Amino acid sequence: MATIADLENLIGAPRRPAPDNDWTAIEAELGLRLPSDYKRLMARYGSLNLDAFLGLYIANPGDRPGESMREAVLGILHDLGPHEDEELEVVDDQGKVLEVRYFQHYPSPGGLFPWGSTQNGDVCLWETKGDPNAWKACISDGTFMWRHSDGILDFLVKANQGSLSCPLLPNGGKLDRTYTFM
Repeated sequence: MATIADLENLIGAPRRPAPDNDWTAIEAELGLRLPSDYKRLMARYGSLNLDAFLGLYIANPGDRPGESMREAVLGILHDLGPHEDEELEVVDDQGKVLEVRYFQHYPSPGGLFPWGSTQNGDVCLWETKGDPNAWKACISDGTFMWRHSDGILDFLVKANQGSLSCPLLPNGGKLDRTYTFM
């Protein structure tokens, strides 16, 4: 399992301190406990953009004044799909179809929850079943979802090493090891 130090070795140290986050308040508003690796990542870097392509946001992905975190998340999921009557095909690193099924969205138990997005409009998310520290990093364009075998830090480290095969990332799944604060 990858660590913050592994990612920092690839993209460098933060150039400025990350904002403080009240995770107790954030998780209370969302009604959801978030993965520890995500909270450590956001505590070290804050919201950031990798390869000018994949953006990770802290808790509130919305940019409209007065919008709650929950409202912003629901808006992203509404725009993404799939909707109640649509199945989503899930594939792995090798392009193998793992399953085809209906997915619920947050706030439904086990529903999809976003943690980032790409410049192509794809959404990075988790399927929130079970222990948050076991949630797998996923990316979806609304018609299919690519699922990584591990969490967000492992996904980011492998994407920056070029050892993923994700069809929704540029260059065959390799990010260029650059980041900027959002």
